Amino acid sequence: MKEGKITGKNKLYIDTIEIRELNIIGTIPKWLNGELIRNGPGTFIIENSTFQHVFDSLALLRKFTIATGEVIYQCKFLESEVYKACNDAKRIVIDGFGTKSVPDPCHSLFQRVSSVFVKDKTIFDNSSVLIYPIHDKMYAFGEVPILHKINKENLKTEESLKLKRITENYFTIVEQPFTVSVPQLIENRLINQPPANSFKPSKNET
Repeated sequence: MKEGKITGKNKLYIDTIEIRELNIIGTIPKWLNGELIRNGPGTFIIENSTFQHVFDSLALLRKFTIATGEVIYQCKFLESEVYKACNDAKRIVIDGFGTKSVPDPCHSLFQRVSSVFVKDKTIFDNSSVLIYPIHDKMYAFGEVPILHKINKENLKTEESLKLKRITENYFTIVEQPFTVSVPQLIENRLINQPPANSFKPSKNET
């Protein structure tokens, strides 16, 4: 196996890995050629803060290029707004599904209390669920209505697209096998608990 090449200036975690040749057990047919791009959780730790739920882990794009019996591996973090914000602050700064943000150490006690009643300006746009082709383009999807256009060659994030721009004439309802406790949701906001603690599984629902 050849030595991997690590690039990028990200100090929090490895940003890009490109391995020219992987150690292969067995034989890959010479006729098998193509690319496989996967999406999923990438890192749970940012400096001294940790994501508490698998849904919150920053999205990592992985690419396998198969040609002439060899495999090239490449990966890169999705450059979402939450990725950029956490990268700049070197801590978790946006609430996720099961993770609360880490308070700014420079804020006073009054600023921390008042922030409870202020809506977050940045959406947790961590599209870490899947990759899907639309025409000749590749997009990363998640639970929030935001897509990220991906460059298939280098896995760079080119732009983001809000779904409401293309579905403005439709109203979408997502049915899930759980309910949300509004009183618990308010309480969690006050005691700095994640939204996931407000969800209750519905009985006899799958």
